[in-house]
Amino acid sequence: MPTEYALSRTSPKGRITASYLTVLTTTDSAARAEELARTGVSAQVAACAQIDGPIKSVYWWEGTIQTDEEWRVLYKLPADRFPELEHLI
Repeated sequence: MPTEYALSRTSPKGRITASYLTVLTTTDSAARAEELARTGVSAQVAACAQIDGPIKSVYWWEGTIQTDEEWRVLYKLPADRFPELEHLI
């Protein structure tokens, strides 16, 4: 689920005119993370994408605890562009 970004544009009367989101996803390789980041930015859906990793993820899967390396992609975008980003990723 997207998180509302801390900054919002306001009109001179103090009304919010645009909201921003940060959206986080993970993937299993550095190459795929870069592909996801570039896709979102080149489509002008996200203003920015940041990649970090590898990170270690520990999770429950099919009755056992699994551990894997993943890469995180964090997108920053206007809230109204979220449906487009969701479709891309």
